[in-house]
Amino acid sequence: MSIEAVLFDMDGTLVDSESVHYNCWSQLLAPFGVCYKEDDFCRRFSGRPTIDAAKEIKQVHNLSVSSRYLADEKYRLFKGLLTFADLNLFKLGAI
Repeated sequence: MSIEAVLFDMDGTLVDSESVHYNCWSQLLAPFGVCYKEDDFCRRFSGRPTIDAAKEIKQVHNLSVSSRYLADEKYRLFKGLLTFADLNLFKLGAI
C-alpha cells in the first residue's frame, strides 16, 4: 500500500482537540489563579488564534506576563501533551 495523500488538521476540523487545548490552558493559567470551566472556556476561545486568546486572558485577569509568553507556553504545553490517546480520532473516522 502506498500513501497517496497526507492531511494535516491544524484547526480541529478533522480531530476534536479542544479538550487538549483546554488542558494546556488550564495547566498554564493555574499558577496565576485563573480557572475556567471547560464549557465556558471552549465557548469563549474555541476557534480563535492562540495569541488572541492570550491577549484577552492577560487583559481580563491583569496578568503580569506578556501575551506572547502565554501563547508560546501554551504551544509548548500542547506539543508536549498531544498524543493520539488524547484525541477522538476514531469517533470522526480520521484514521
